Amino acid sequence: MKSLLLLVSLLLVLIVPAKVFAAEIPQISVPIKTIVRGDKGSTHKLASEEVSPELVGMTCEVKATAKNQGSVHPGNNIVVSSGESKVILEDVERKANELTEAEGSLKLEDEVLVTLVLGKDKVFSGGMNVELHCEEPKKIEVCRDGKIITIEESEKLSTDTSECTEKEEPKVLTATTLPKTGTGELVSIVLLTAIVGTLAGSILQRKK
Repeated sequence: MKSLLLLVSLLLVLIVPAKVFAAEIPQISVPIKTIVRGDKGSTHKLASEEVSPELVGMTCEVKATAKNQGSVHPGNNIVVSSGESKVILEDVERKANELTEAEGSLKLEDEVLVTLVLGKDKVFSGGMNVELHCEEPKKIEVCRDGKIITIEESEKLSTDTSECTEKEEPKVLTATTLPKTGTGELVSIVLLTAIVGTLAGSILQRKK
């Protein structure tokens, strides 16, 4: 019985993903029977999915696959975007029943959008799938401006260090000259004073 419980516990550890998000990661599917007509170079929305606030700002890996029908319509491009970041599937109807794949990364904002840019035939007939894989950014501790802070690994600056070391204040050396007070110097000063006094007295007597 204990062996069975241990085996079940190990299986649960292997099945549970490394990170489970409370919010659902956007996944988009466009039916293969989709048909769009318009002017050459015109843009058409094929699908969109809102992004949970928990995921906004996160960079996710995206894999997009477009499936063409039996028709051929050169120059049709599909763009998967979120904010300023995007992944492009180019010329998705260049051949009949062709699969076109593209991989990249999106920095998620409020919405993931799939748009079609029509080529010279002015028609699109196909479908596609968009899969996103998101992982929580790795957090690291660095020393910045003398303080330890926690940031995402992608935010690390070239000036950041792994440890903070205290800066030693520069030592200011002051040169001080102290008067000499030895016995020999004191006797010399007394004798010099006496000699000066005697000479001054003699000069005064001569003037009288």
